[in-house]
Amino acid sequence: MNKGARSRYLVLGRVRKPHGLKGELSITTYTDSPLIFKSLKRIFLQFDNREPFEFKIFKIREHGKFLLLKLKDIRDRDEAERWRGAKILALRDEVPKEEDEVFFEDIIGCKVYLPDGTYVGVVKDVKRYPQEIWEIQDSDENEILFPAIDEFVIVLDVDNEKIIIDPPKGLLEIYGFSDSN
Repeated sequence: MNKGARSRYLVLGRVRKPHGLKGELSITTYTDSPLIFKSLKRIFLQFDNREPFEFKIFKIREHGKFLLLKLKDIRDRDEAERWRGAKILALRDEVPKEEDEVFFEDIIGCKVYLPDGTYVGVVKDVKRYPQEIWEIQDSDENEILFPAIDEFVIVLDVDNEKIIIDPPKGLLEIYGFSDSN
């Protein structure tokens, strides 16, 4: 993949709703660790494909299975309500990551093959259901839900947009996949 083609932003989560009266946002995080937010000085909020708005992070704290995010310039519940449902973005180069770590956005668009070279499809989305699930679209536009666990993923080469999987016996057949796809 041409690194220049990747978005300069990463989606880290979504605003669920306002929390309290002082403008805190209850958020759902898409990251492995909520500590990523603690390492950032700023985030961006965005609706649809509109221009993202930059906010400085004032405070972040855990609240049950969600995070509460207090941003400068969001002072009350009404201002927080305006951001309900917004995507939470960060600049790619500001998000800390381990050397072998891969961002979900980088998996989307990769072509998926079996070990024998059979083409399976393209990763259209990545979800966490509590485990990572790849939504693969085959050449007939059927959706395949693939559990992306280490024992089933043989090669993950996002730079070349290529993934080789070895799915459990019968998984692809459930979705009507055959080697002739």
